[in-house]
Amino acid sequence: GWANLRSSTSYTDAENSIRQDTTQSYGVVDPTDVLSPGTYPGFSQGNYSDAFYDFEFTQYYQEFQLSNGDDSPIDWLVGLNYFYEEAEDKNRSRVWYRDPALEPIPPPFGGCSLGVCDFNTVPQFSKKQERDTTSYSIFGLIGFNLTDTLKLTLEGRLIYDEVDIEGSTTDQLANVLAPPDFAFDPDAPSFDDDVDDTNFVPRASLDWLLTDNVLFYTSVAKGIKPPTYNSTDIFDPVIQRVGREKLWTYEVGSKTQWLENKLTVNTALYYNDYKDQQTRVQFPAPPGGFLPVSGTVNAGDTDVWGFELDSTWRITDHWTTGFNYAYTNSEYDDLNLTEESPLDENGDIFLSNSEIVKAGNLEADFSGNDTPGVPDHAFSLFGQYTNNLTADVEWYTQATWIWQDERYADAANLVTLESYSLVNGQIGIQTDTWLAAFYVENLFDDDTVRFAQEFIDQKEGI
Repeated sequence: GWANLRSSTSYTDAENSIRQDTTQSYGVVDPTDVLSPGTYPGFSQGNYSDAFYDFEFTQYYQEFQLSNGDDSPIDWLVGLNYFYEEAEDKNRSRVWYRDPALEPIPPPFGGCSLGVCDFNTVPQFSKKQERDTTSYSIFGLIGFNLTDTLKLTLEGRLIYDEVDIEGSTTDQLANVLAPPDFAFDPDAPSFDDDVDDTNFVPRASLDWLLTDNVLFYTSVAKGIKPPTYNSTDIFDPVIQRVGREKLWTYEVGSKTQWLENKLTVNTALYYNDYKDQQTRVQFPAPPGGFLPVSGTVNAGDTDVWGFELDSTWRITDHWTTGFNYAYTNSEYDDLNLTEESPLDENGDIFLSNSEIVKAGNLEADFSGNDTPGVPDHAFSLFGQYTNNLTADVEWYTQATWIWQDERYADAANLVTLESYSLVNGQIGIQTDTWLAAFYVENLFDDDTVRFAQEFIDQKEGI
């Protein structure tokens, strides 16, 4: 036929609960100076908490694609995409002081005069945040054969994103722990806001078929991460909102086959240029609160370039092996938080002093640092054996070795995660239409820390 129609539909409904029992201890604070900057009355001695979070979301997804048929002289595709999500986050945690015998700070912030020294007497949070996300897009693609060996492909997508958020901030930690005459903001307002954004993201690629087995390509594309909201106890819309992140990516590479198509070797060299990157920071305690909160700002301009190699070799009809390697150089070209952080209602920079301390300069400037979580080198090696179980069913077994170089866990490059290697294995049966497998990850139980994330500095929150 002249065209092909494709439809993709999905529906997801999920619930997740997190329950944590923690004990927190901090440095000793002079009881006569409990209101000095950077200290939190009562907390500086420590507290217990029963963290209790419920997260529910429902997602709807629909996409239609209409593409050219087999007889078309050019490649083309047009489509529509729709995504909608309803999400609800409930916080029913409890936080209470440690044993009063260990609490030298006098009332009103210490001792048991607050009546919040155990699980049974402490009030339970009743915070709820609702977030509705809507996204529409129309997209298209057209590919021209300029010559017998050159093909130009142009793509574009017009995207509309909207986020509606509503939440209660009345149960801030200070209001729960402090007595009525020390409640800094007992009637903190609920938060209700929305943001929308429209973007056009193009892509262009050029393919050169040098031989039947060797293809070179180059491409340039724009990408975005849509605007969103901080989900912390902040009710100033200017601070709560997070703008879109922009990306331009450039790539050249090759796709080749050798040894009578038994060996496939692909290479890629790329450069990614991020602007207004959505970057996690620590905010000071919001109005009515004692503790700082984590959040996101549009602060980072990041340069990433790298090289990738992946290969697969079908040694025999039964044995296959492969090797993948990636080199990545990723650093903040510009990450100055005092220049990019939002301003509060008084016109002051809404940023915790802890960011200045970590950066080692008064501007909280992390420019030139490596981005967290990105190793310089990573590679993997796999081997697979396949054989017939019946005329239509194959069985197989596969082992994979993965190695990643050391990398930083934070933007300040103060914490380094060690390199690690993992061995994964699987065995299964398969046909042309289905697969069933039994697999084991981390076969040798390597306990090297592979991921770490900064937590708020609860003692230094200004």
